[in-house]
Amino acid sequence: MRVVSYSQARWSRARRRAGASSPVICHRARPIEPGTRTGSYRTALDDLVIDDGGNSTISVEDYAVALLDEIEKPGHRRQRFAVGY
Repeated sequence: MRVVSYSQARWSRARRRAGASSPVICHRARPIEPGTRTGSYRTALDDLVIDDGGNSTISVEDYAVALLDEIEKPGHRRQRFAVGY
């Protein structure tokens, strides 16, 4: 018998309903704050996305866009990825 947490069970049901083959794991920049939606962001695999000054930021609005873009057009199947400006 396989024991899964409540959240794992909900995730499994959602994947089956959506026909998804792999989970989306998207790490956000720090800090993530409400702001303006620019529609622009960068992605990286295991590294934090930083600017020339060493800062890593993204607005809640652009983080949501990045996550939905990944769901609609998967580019990181079975990979962890990060988003930021």
